[in-house]
Parts: sequence; structure tokens; C-alpha cells
Amino acid sequence: MHGFYIVETIMDGLVTKLAKDLRNVFEENFDYFDESGVPFFGMFPENCCQGASVFLGMLLSHFFTRDIIKVVHGSTRNRLYHHFWVEVDSKIYDLTLDQFYKNMGDKYTGIEFPVYGEDKHPLRQYFFYKEKMSAVLAFSIFVQKHANLEEILPAYQFICRELEVMGWKIPSPE
Repeated sequence: MHGFYIVETIMDGLVTKLAKDLRNVFEENFDYFDESGVPFFGMFPENCCQGASVFLGMLLSHFFTRDIIKVVHGSTRNRLYHHFWVEVDSKIYDLTLDQFYKNMGDKYTGIEFPVYGEDKHPLRQYFFYKEKMSAVLAFSIFVQKHANLEEILPAYQFICRELEVMGWKIPSPE
């Protein structure tokens, strides 16, 4: 039992570190992503939750069993507003949650910063409907509906290079 807890703690720490490092890459290079054609990154963290979650999900799939990684598409009860985040083994990672603080900070707590490894999403009552999908499916939907593969692949390679500078060894895709 103790061995499982240690492995789980190590995994949570690695996922959190990767999520924080990726958030840092986005914050420091959002203009690169915007100029290179990655949709919605011009005002990071606003309106780029889908792309940020897709990139995080795909990066995590290099390191962990893919069935524990889910990209979540949440929507309001009236289905007018949408948001994306990642769940890894039921822990929440939301790189762009802070985009809601300005407009919803008086109604919801814990939304002024990104979320790394929480048990429950701070906006779980707002984004009532949740559709969970694999990182690969989320990537496919993102490329088909919002982005071009010719723009996303160089951006993904750029992210990998930036993360390697931070000490990550990103395995080549199989």
C-alpha cells in the first residue's frame, strides 16, 4: 500500500511540474503561438483553454498511461459557454482557469490562479456538463475544427524544445 502511495505522489509531482512548466512556456511565448497560427493564444490565458489543454494532454501522454489522461470539455447548463481542462487519474489541471477571475472572482473562490492537481474543479457548478475524451481525440478535434496541423506541429515542437531547456526529456512519439 505504501509503495502505491509513493508512486502516486511522484506521478502527481511530475504532472504538476510539467503543467507549471508548460504554463510558463505559454506565458513567455504567447505572441509566438499567436503569430504562428495557433488559434486563440493572442491574449493568453483568455480564450485558449482548448489549445492549452490539448497540448498538455498530448505532452502527458508521452510519460503516462494514456487511459488516465482525459481532456475535459465543460459547458454551462444552457451550453452557451465552454471551457477545457485536463484530468490525470481524476486530478484536475487547468492552465487557464485564472481567465475567469476578473468576471467571476466574486462568485467563485480559487479561480485567481491555474489549478494543479486538485480533486475538484473550482467551477464544477458553472461548467455543469462535462465530456471527457482522450488526449488524442481532443487533439484531432482541435486540429479539425480550429487549427491547421501544419501550424500545430511546429508549435508542439517549439514547446518540446522549450521544455527541454527546462530539463524535460520529451520522448519521440511512437
